[in-house]
Amino acid sequence: MNLSAMDKKDCDIVVPLETASHAANSIGQTPPNETGVVTKPLTKREGEVLRLIAEGETTKEIGQLLQISFKTAVAHRTNIMTKLDIHNLAGLVRYAIRRKIIQP
Repeated sequence: MNLSAMDKKDCDIVVPLETASHAANSIGQTPPNETGVVTKPLTKREGEVLRLIAEGETTKEIGQLLQISFKTAVAHRTNIMTKLDIHNLAGLVRYAIRRKIIQP
């Protein structure tokens, strides 16, 4: 079966998640999330916010604990969800557990 030039550029290469994770780590990129999407790296502060979210802290509590405004905490949470392509709390908790950010 021959693919036209248009078909070739639209094809995705599918590899096992473990292979993609290993390849990403070996070249200093962030490994794929649980859905297989390669994500952008989180900043140190976003990592702290993710840990606190996964531990069950509210956005208001996160702001108070990190001594940042509520709006800044919301912005960090939004950036985390966008970068990881995870758009619900349960997904963030799963991500944090799988990445050993928190213990189950």
